[in-house]
Amino acid sequence: MAGAPALKDAVSEVVKDGPQRVVIDMEGVSFVDSTGLGSVIAALKQIRGTQGELRLAAPNQQVRVVLELTTLDRVFPYFGTVEEALAGF
Repeated sequence: MAGAPALKDAVSEVVKDGPQRVVIDMEGVSFVDSTGLGSVIAALKQIRGTQGELRLAAPNQQVRVVLELTTLDRVFPYFGTVEEALAGF
């Protein structure tokens, strides 16, 4: 919840110049709830609105379980590292 405004501001800054390929590094995220998921979904909408692409990197087990339970793993491709996420673009 605390990171939601910062994520929105960061994505807005990135997409203002047009389509971007964005990787959200989740290595330091230990827990995600509905507010966090809502923030990532909002980021995806912003990025896709400019024909960009969003990927997640390094989600921990809890985050992966939440993504899988909500079937958002089908929407957000996630990778083990930032490097792997970037290599797939």
